[in-house]
This record gives sequence, C-alpha cells and structure tokens, in this order.
Amino acid sequence: MYLLKQADLFNLLCLPAEGSADYPAGLLAAAITFCEEERAILLIDPASDWMDKDAARDGVDVYVGSRSKNAALFFPRLKQPNPLRDNQIEEYAPSGAVAGIIARTDVQRGVWKAPV
Repeated sequence: MYLLKQADLFNLLCLPAEGSADYPAGLLAAAITFCEEERAILLIDPASDWMDKDAARDGVDVYVGSRSKNAALFFPRLKQPNPLRDNQIEEYAPSGAVAGIIARTDVQRGVWKAPV
C-alpha cells in the first residue's frame, strides 16, 4: 500500500478481501488514514457474515472502525455465475466492480461527474 507514495498520481484504493475472508486486523484503519493523507478514496468490501442490510447497518462501525469522507463501503456482495466452475453462482467482493464503474466514468465524463 505504501508503495503508492512513489506513484505520480492515484486517487482510488481498492483492497479486495481474499476470497470470502474479511480484512486482517488493522488494515482498514491504516488504509483509511493513508487515503486521508493522500486525498484518495478507499473502497471497502462488506463483512462476509453480513446476510442482510440490518446486519450491515449494525456492524459497520465495528467492522470499519471509523467513519471517513475518504472511505466508502459497498454492500451486498455480488452474486454471479463463475464460468470457470460450470457457471455456478458464487459471491464476489463488490469493490472491484465499483472501481471499474468509477474508472469508466472518470474516463468518459471526467472526474468531476458522479459515477453512473
């Protein structure tokens, strides 16, 4: 993460959790602080055990640990077929899809427009 300080410019940090696991302890707090310092946005995936919006609403403060204008959590996890496993429906972390939408909007409409 801190190698990004050597990059000329970055404004979006996407840290997808590995598989269905959640983030290691302390990673989100460090990433949020880093993004605040670098004026970037952190995309956060939901906890793997959140099955409905009530669980997400009740668990977000404990899971993330802080609120920041430089972080956004996306819920629910995406469910789509996996072509590598005979199109079985699997869950995926949403941060990668959201990062793609944001990047596409930045290129097509400019960074000043909201992603659609």
